[in-house]
Amino acid sequence: MDVQVFDAILQDVRAGTAVRRAMVAHGVNPFTFYSYIDRDDSAAERYARARASSMDAIADEAMAIADDPEVPSDQKRVMVDTRKWFLSKLAPKKYGEKLDLTHAGDPDRPLVARIEEVIIDPAD
Repeated sequence: MDVQVFDAILQDVRAGTAVRRAMVAHGVNPFTFYSYIDRDDSAAERYARARASSMDAIADEAMAIADDPEVPSDQKRVMVDTRKWFLSKLAPKKYGEKLDLTHAGDPDRPLVARIEEVIIDPAD
């Protein structure tokens, strides 16, 4: 694969373009593209960084859509929700729902763990 074409695809990906759409735009077969990154660790690393950057571009795009007064509210909601869902699945640590798994408890009513031993008389 031509390095300049590979770089152009990565530039599109960084901007938030879908990888397949970028490949089509530059006339690259997906098999050729993925074979290239499988064989070249440096290319694979650059591709991974481009994909990570694309998540930020998609988040920025969602904000731009949300702030655009010309996009109808219903359409805006669908467009933003789609991007939020996509980001939460592909980059859950950064864009997923944050769950609070801590339990501080009520200091006036602390939780008490109790272990009870019950002896059963077999004669009963």
